[in-house]
Amino acid sequence: MTPPLPNCTDQNLRATLFLYQRLRTFRTTHDCDPGQLKKTHWLQKKIHVIEKAFNPADTG
Repeated sequence: MTPPLPNCTDQNLRATLFLYQRLRTFRTTHDCDPGQLKKTHWLQKKIHVIEKAFNPADTG
């Protein structure tokens, strides 16, 4: 199990998930920066790993 990042707060996770969910909306606009899309997708994958660490499957 990977320990959470030191600067990983609940608020940061929520903000990043919010940004990730809005990507579909902005994908076709001039505001869409490919570098930012890649970075946000990377963060979303990290969040998935962190969520699995906080919510292990065996805590039923």
